Amino acid sequence: MATTIYGCVNADGSVHSGSECFNPTKLETGIYLITFRSCFCTTPAVVLTQNYPDWESFSSSGGSTRDNVVIIAVNKDKVKVKTGNGDGDPTDRNFTFIAIGE
Repeated sequence: MATTIYGCVNADGSVHSGSECFNPTKLETGIYLITFRSCFCTTPAVVLTQNYPDWESFSSSGGSTRDNVVIIAVNKDKVKVKTGNGDGDPTDRNFTFIAIGE
């Protein structure tokens, strides 16, 4: 049976919301490590998206569509990600993720 772990991570590396099965850590500017408390048996599929400028800024028109978050590495215990601005520079940003696997 598949396991799903999901969350919203603040730019400072703290948890905004989500399941209780992960611990995020900000390693350096724009680099985050998410450790899964309930480890998967194999490498999960991980999907991420960036939130800009803030969780409830409905009046904003948002950031550049080139702003992004990418996976650096992933295994059954953790995922390391990088968030960046429209110029491709590492930048601290809020982001969301879903990890699904066995």
